[in-house]
Amino acid sequence: MYQFTDMLFAKTNILMGQLKHEIGRAAGSRNLQARGIAQKRRGRRHTERVDRIHQAILEQGGAYDLGRDRRAHLIRFQ
Repeated sequence: MYQFTDMLFAKTNILMGQLKHEIGRAAGSRNLQARGIAQKRRGRRHTERVDRIHQAILEQGGAYDLGRDRRAHLIRFQ
């Protein structure tokens, strides 16, 4: 009787492990896909920002003070 219950628990644990593995893979691929979408959005925002900066430089006749970036570096185009 003990052998049967041990075998049953072993098989159950194997199946549960496989199920957890598949759930983890599905969730991981979904997270990777979401991260890729977020990366595309960030890239688009950066492109729009660069385009706005470039347009402002052209409107100012080539000299434009952008202030400070995230690291507090002074940014100037001349």
